[in-house]
Amino acid sequence: MSNAFYLSARAALLWPRRLFHPTIPLKHEEVRSILLICPDKLGETLLLPSFLKNLRARFPRAQQSLLAGPFPQQLFAEEHLDITDSRDMEAALRLKDRNCDLVLDLHAGPELGPAKLCAELGSRWRAGIDTGGRGYLFNIRPKTQARGSAAGMQTLLAALGAETALATPDLKLFPEDFAAAQARLVLEGMAQTPAVTIHPGGLNPERRWAQDNFSGLMNILRHWHGVSFILLGSEDEKQALMEIAAEAQTPALIAAGLNLRVAAALIASSKLFIGNNSGPLELARALGVPTLCAMNAEDTVPPAEKSTVLYSQDLRRISVSEMAQTADRLLGGEQQP
Repeated sequence: MSNAFYLSARAALLWPRRLFHPTIPLKHEEVRSILLICPDKLGETLLLPSFLKNLRARFPRAQQSLLAGPFPQQLFAEEHLDITDSRDMEAALRLKDRNCDLVLDLHAGPELGPAKLCAELGSRWRAGIDTGGRGYLFNIRPKTQARGSAAGMQTLLAALGAETALATPDLKLFPEDFAAAQARLVLEGMAQTPAVTIHPGGLNPERRWAQDNFSGLMNILRHWHGVSFILLGSEDEKQALMEIAAEAQTPALIAAGLNLRVAAALIASSKLFIGNNSGPLELARALGVPTLCAMNAEDTVPPAEKSTVLYSQDLRRISVSEMAQTADRLLGGEQQP
């Protein structure tokens, strides 16, 4: 059974339940407290500051709080926002005692769990994207056909009567972030060598450039430019990163499961970021680092300065040689062996 068929069938089965949960007009002047249920995804996390700013402009007297995982917690570490850890379900359920006027589920996908939690918190207004039938759990339930990290947020902002334009993601890094990144490079003996960050992961395995390709690409770029490499990924991807490093046999820092800010500082120290369509790609773009991405022709990313994308309907058709020659140009070389 395809995922699209399953979601259509689920939506049909759940649709009658919305009859018991009618939509309720939002009275903006009566909103004094807002809780956001945040996805722990890097793309959405980078857009959160702009989303919160637009929300604050629409509800200037409302107190904002977040139910969020590690990424948003790390992003707002210095801003002392009211954040409850979403991994602590007991703490999450205790938020019901706050009687928030408006709860927003920022998950744009078909996830039922966050939508059910949104309903369980019992707020007067509950807003979320109506995907795969989950809309019955909200009483403000806009739909969207658009894809991408920003689409769901913009749809919710429109439904709330707020400004929908989201600013380009911007991550403020602090001296201690750069110090932690530099310490790791020193430990690996890479502090004096120009580095390229490689991120071979991505949410959808079918939309990743093959893992084996990255080791071959690293060998070529090492030969042409003498660079070292930062292999970036989650803790779950550590083994794959180690396999790539072993096959490439070039100086490499295995940067798996790092704090968001330390990972960002490592990327910021790089001459080039190479990876798939993913949150770390968006992070590199936000930091102004030149990026190179192999991408399925069905995917799109907003245009950005210093951003290069090689498109193909079949990612296997994007060769190591093609990626290497493109990376060479981005690194300022003219190597053609």
